[in-house]
Amino acid sequence: MRVCIIGDFSDDLLNEGLKNVAHHLAESISQIPSIEVLKVDNKRRNIKTLKKLKQFRPQVLHYVPGLTNVGIAFLKIIERYLNHPKIFVSATFPYFNDSVYKFFNLKPYCVFAPSGSLKDRMDALATPSMVLPNGVDVEKFVSVSALEKTTLRKKYGLDPDTFTVLHVGHVLKRRALDQLTNLSKENQTILVASGYLQKDVALLDSLRHKGCIVFEGYFSNVEEFYQLCDCYVFPVQQMSGSILCPLSVMEAMACNLPVVTSDVNGIGTFFEEGEGLIFATDKEDFCHAVEDIKAGKVHSATREKVHRYTWQDIAKTIANVYLESLSNGAA
Repeated sequence: MRVCIIGDFSDDLLNEGLKNVAHHLAESISQIPSIEVLKVDNKRRNIKTLKKLKQFRPQVLHYVPGLTNVGIAFLKIIERYLNHPKIFVSATFPYFNDSVYKFFNLKPYCVFAPSGSLKDRMDALATPSMVLPNGVDVEKFVSVSALEKTTLRKKYGLDPDTFTVLHVGHVLKRRALDQLTNLSKENQTILVASGYLQKDVALLDSLRHKGCIVFEGYFSNVEEFYQLCDCYVFPVQQMSGSILCPLSVMEAMACNLPVVTSDVNGIGTFFEEGEGLIFATDKEDFCHAVEDIKAGKVHSATREKVHRYTWQDIAKTIANVYLESLSNGAA
């Protein structure tokens, strides 16, 4: 089976959610016997790319970034140019208008929806879909001993004895990161700030001024920041600059950290609250939840919740849908 995966393959720095999804899906699907994968960089929308696709003759076209209005138009062009291969969409960051979707009459075989609300939307658009979370690398993201945690804190110049809170992601005003300042008064609050998108410098300065400890840039060993912390917080609200079913939340869970998160980005579709996973809606909820964790009132078994969603498992599920599509008619 020839599968073309379109995503952000612009470089090897996995410093953004959609890049991570594209990379891990491509790598995991390519490991499945009988599947040949062609990776196409979504940022190179040109004739050369179309010719490359034509030469490969994909039976399956899997579009990862978005879906956006521009992405819909691009997919429609490819669909016609390649004589209608089976189209799949991982709608991890759905910023498109329903009217645009209807205008182009795009008909994917299946949209993989990382939230129940997105599946409802696709149902309303008469598009086949299934709920499917993003995956996680459970071999890289693991819990560590208390001694290793202390060693990591010393490595990064942190107080080894202070309760430590973490957030990983872009520094954008719409991501509600001011919540972190409420936690930095009595805790050691760490922000690992991605360099993929342009940062809000004023917000970054404000976070630092109010006590947050900021690490900027790309860290290939980002798992160490999860491992040195006591809990993870994700205050980002829906459609506020985050992909659905955020990777950082799943990575924190794989490290068996207690996680305090908003319940609007797809996490609640796949995980029930409890055993270290806490849903919060406002700053008071976040503060109370962190205090309960700090006081030892929360038992965390978040790794058990997320362990069944490895990238390999997600890839097998997707590959089975590919096979189903081809058995229902030649591409």
